[in-house]
Amino acid sequence: MREQIKKIYFLFFAGIMVLLVYLLFTVGLEVRENTHKSGFETITAYTVQSVTDASAPVKIKNQILLPPLQVDGGYRCLMFYTIHQNVEVYVGDERIYLMNPAYYNDFGKTPGCVWNEVVITDDFAGKEILVELTPIYSSGVDYVPFFYFGEKKLIVRKILGDSALPLFLSFITILLGIILVLYVVYNRHNSEVDQGTALRGAFAVHVGLWRMFDTSAIKFMFPNNPAVSMVPFLALSCAVVPFVLFFSDMMTTKKSRIWDTVAGLGLGASALVLFLQYKNVIDLRESFGITVFMIVLIAICTALQDIYEYRHAGWNPVLKRNTFFVAACVVCVCLDLGIYYFSGYSRTSSFGMLALLGYIISISVNVGKAAGSLAEEGRRSTNYERMAYHDQLTGMFNRTALARDTDRYAVNPEHSIMLVFDLNDLKKCNDTLGHEQGDIYIKESARLIETIFGTIGRCYRTGGDEFCCFVENGSRKECKEKVEELRAACDDYNAKSKQVKIVIACGYAAFDGRIDYDLSETIKRADHMMYEDKARLKKYGKDFLGE
Repeated sequence: MREQIKKIYFLFFAGIMVLLVYLLFTVGLEVRENTHKSGFETITAYTVQSVTDASAPVKIKNQILLPPLQVDGGYRCLMFYTIHQNVEVYVGDERIYLMNPAYYNDFGKTPGCVWNEVVITDDFAGKEILVELTPIYSSGVDYVPFFYFGEKKLIVRKILGDSALPLFLSFITILLGIILVLYVVYNRHNSEVDQGTALRGAFAVHVGLWRMFDTSAIKFMFPNNPAVSMVPFLALSCAVVPFVLFFSDMMTTKKSRIWDTVAGLGLGASALVLFLQYKNVIDLRESFGITVFMIVLIAICTALQDIYEYRHAGWNPVLKRNTFFVAACVVCVCLDLGIYYFSGYSRTSSFGMLALLGYIISISVNVGKAAGSLAEEGRRSTNYERMAYHDQLTGMFNRTALARDTDRYAVNPEHSIMLVFDLNDLKKCNDTLGHEQGDIYIKESARLIETIFGTIGRCYRTGGDEFCCFVENGSRKECKEKVEELRAACDDYNAKSKQVKIVIACGYAAFDGRIDYDLSETIKRADHMMYEDKARLKKYGKDFLGE
């Protein structure tokens, strides 16, 4: 019955989710108010003409004449997105807006990709507006932006909404990439962890940064900052090296010179692009072809190495999965680049991010499984160690642990004291009251010894009724006080116990280098003292029945 209820609940929950999605996109309110005009619109009724200008970077300027704009309340913001273009806006002979690189820019000659915001005041209402765009590169000559006019907050909402999916995918990809890198760094000394996972994570971070900073929303969040437009080119250029390294790491031919050559070329290309940008020889945008060439080269090398791997080593599950996802990522990234290039740098897509995110999730799942296996192995190792060095009945350390801790090569015996304990008449307790009461005798005695002597040393059960305590840097006076404390604890326990009476004989000795070769000799002398104490207790009638 319960299983049926669970199934019905999950079906009901799924139906509710579908219903909510439907309602979010279909249900609304009709609101009417007699106020100023609200919303925004895309201006399409404009004229464009190109004029020759010898002072322009590519000798051409585009002049876009917008129709008169009607200002009404908050409906007074003109926004448009430019890609590597200087901008001037005129109303009549008056220039009301200017955007170009600052004179002190030492790194680049382009304003980058910018959202331009022009406030249309009452003075400009009903007048034609001229937008003059000066492309920095010849590839931007034919680019004409979309013009939005209306309320700023609604235009901003559209900009952010259009970028929501790529931003989300980019953020998740970067986050997972960082987690993979940190996972490898944290487990860097564990030979079971695939070190190539860090390279996969680094590649994911590079591509995530490329896609994130290529969205128009990021440009809007960081206005008037050309450096934001450099990040996508730098991130994509630097992604070459980790990609080559992690993919070659999957191959049996990982030491092949072809991988070193491609990785070296990728690193050199990144450095060259940055150097040329700094020297203002060519801009990052102009060096984009170098990055595309490296991507094509990597795709060719990857395909050739896959064929070689298949012929010489066959396909294993890991190689199949990685090759599939890498191929999907390369194809989708090339598709994104193609859409971006052939649309005149005005359209972006998220195919590459979806493919890469699927790959990173696949890697993360495998890393999670590996981490779980390592954790389980660690738990098993801990359990094995506990079984090897702990007594199962009392939980105290055992004789093996004592031998390990007192090994003459592992510890300096100077100033060490060994205490030994023996339970009087354990056999008589087992024969008279049964082994269950005998186990109680052992466990309660162990508890008292651990409680009192565990504060100054490490306690061990070394036999059926034998215990030991190893005290480093102790004193005879302290040990004598602890022995008296144990006597008092036994008396208190015996006063309350109706059956078993605890009687523990004790002896101790300090290491003496003149007569002791190691601590085992010290234990023998402590044993001698303990047997004297045991005989004394029996003489005065101290046994487990309190007779």
